[in-house]
Amino acid sequence: MPCIVLVQGSGAGLTEIIFCNIILMIVEYFNNMSEGAPVNEPRIFPTIVNNPVGLMELIRAIADPTSFVNIDKYLTPERFNFESGVRKVNLELAVAFEWEMKTQAARRLISEGYTLENTGELVQFLLDNPSEVAKYSYIVALGELSRWIHPDGRIFVPAVNMSGINRFFYLEVFQTLFDFRDKFIDSNCRVLVSCANK
Repeated sequence: MPCIVLVQGSGAGLTEIIFCNIILMIVEYFNNMSEGAPVNEPRIFPTIVNNPVGLMELIRAIADPTSFVNIDKYLTPERFNFESGVRKVNLELAVAFEWEMKTQAARRLISEGYTLENTGELVQFLLDNPSEVAKYSYIVALGELSRWIHPDGRIFVPAVNMSGINRFFYLEVFQTLFDFRDKFIDSNCRVLVSCANK
């Protein structure tokens, strides 16, 4: 990166030198963008979901002998339907907004051409990409097969997250705002989706 060096007798003060270096950094950043560097390009995760024996066996596969695994007791096949057989799908992690309800995010993503994925795909994503899951507060599945209506009227959807090597598979309330927890970055919750065009 180019820089400006303070030369004795040049008349330039330290403030001017710092300001000029900042300008040069900004110019270099935009030059890199114009040369084709990708900016926030969505990452595609080709995934094979293969579970001939049922949802619970796939969920139990989350367990790692070296880590603690917490699986919500309400995550059962009776409450969350699972499409058996082999499915190949290109998964993506769509951005969730802090001011957005999960119900609103579901409608928005469908209108953008995405398919909302379900419990089986979410479990498979955690199995295949634990390091990716660890980047976010949590990843949630909002597909219709992943919505369980509690007797009190609330609708629950499955979510996964990680803390160190420990894995958590639990439920979020569908009719609530995204909870950004204690992370220090924006847009740090994701919705598991796929798109037939990719």
